[in-house]
Amino acid sequence: MKSRIVMLMLSVAVITSLVISGCAKPAPAPAPAPAPAPATKAIELSYADFSGATNWWYAEVDPPWFDRLEQKTNGRLKITGYPGSTLLGARDIYEGVKDGIADMGKVMLTFYPGVFPLMEVTELPGYGFNSCQVSIHAKWDTFGLLQAKGAWKGFSDVKVIHTGSSPPGGIISTKPIHTLDDLKGMEVAAAGAFGESIKTLGGVPVDMLLDDIYLALQRGTVQGTVYSPETLKSYRFAEVASAVTFTPFMCTRTFVYIMNLDVWNSLPADIQKIIDEDADEQVTLEADVEYKNQQVGVRYAKEIKPDFEVIYLSDEEQARWAKKLEQMVEPKLVEVEALGMAAREVRSELLKQVEKYNDMYPPMEWE
Repeated sequence: MKSRIVMLMLSVAVITSLVISGCAKPAPAPAPAPAPAPATKAIELSYADFSGATNWWYAEVDPPWFDRLEQKTNGRLKITGYPGSTLLGARDIYEGVKDGIADMGKVMLTFYPGVFPLMEVTELPGYGFNSCQVSIHAKWDTFGLLQAKGAWKGFSDVKVIHTGSSPPGGIISTKPIHTLDDLKGMEVAAAGAFGESIKTLGGVPVDMLLDDIYLALQRGTVQGTVYSPETLKSYRFAEVASAVTFTPFMCTRTFVYIMNLDVWNSLPADIQKIIDEDADEQVTLEADVEYKNQQVGVRYAKEIKPDFEVIYLSDEEQARWAKKLEQMVEPKLVEVEALGMAAREVRSELLKQVEKYNDMYPPMEWE
């Protein structure tokens, strides 16, 4: 009897358990994982340059800059370069960037006479740069110091990212130039302050784009040009010239890297800060790459033409040239001051920066 009661109790317990189990609510299904946040779309900018795609001035300077900014912004900024005047020509880059045809670009001041009078003071002769490292760093520091003081006028309609400079250069020519008499009456491709220098020294300046000079030298349209020796290889001038006369006391070119002002103002503040803080790093890269390539140009000329002349003026001859070129300085300072701009302050500050950097970098040695 007891066993039947026990069996009955077990049966009731099982049935009750099944009923309760069947009435219980099922466990809720796990919530779906949240959808990943959409990736931030990169800001894409265009950069216009007149230098050729394989030219060191573009290939070794600009793409590393673009890549570095992309890395520093974690991929939020991407810059596409358009070298070789494929987007804007050398004389069109400033207006093109200002008007938004390109977002960024490299401006060669030589092609804009009278447009940036205060910056033209940096292209006058007589600064005595030891090398391109000195000219690049000294000009950039001068611009930054005077801009911070509010003493720099110009470029208000674009953002200046950083500046650059050519090294102390020379006259590349189809006939050797040993004295001022050799230069007298010679047609030389040179614009801006360089054209004025050639005129002051007795030559005949011809305003011409860099890309047109090779054929002009080859055809005899001009007999020389004023450029740094790296162009002996990068623009193949050594093929159509026979000599280079070093004139480190003459002018140096100034370059300005700019961005469209609306584009700059539209960038997030942290990206603006990254670009600004990166400028010194980029200036140093350009200075070092440019220094290396000056030596390459001279070496290339001697390799393809063993009789190619590398001419150094005597001390007496240098003094003659330098004295003539001094005539350019004061009139330019007076002209720029008449526009209400601090021309003498720019020259004074640049001379101070040159002295500082000349102590850091020795004079360039040419092979």
